Amino acid sequence: MFLSCKKISDSHGFTLIELVLVVVILGVLAAFALPRFSDLSTDARLAALDSLEGTMKSTIGIVRSKAYAQGLSPAASNPGGIQTN
Repeated sequence: MFLSCKKISDSHGFTLIELVLVVVILGVLAAFALPRFSDLSTDARLAALDSLEGTMKSTIGIVRSKAYAQGLSPAASNPGGIQTN
């Protein structure tokens, strides 16, 4: 009985099979998680572009309102002829 207890207490570290199993499990988890993270980054980029679009439209509205309050016509406030609609 004392010999078996001594054997257990003398063993340190992991076996090769345990290490291979951990690597395989991590590989499987990474294979499923990677596409989800790439979708999240695409969604984040699209959300940032949508936010930028809203900011630009809001800024255009503020500038137009200010120009109207100052009595400027749309042609005079757009000297480059760039369409903003």
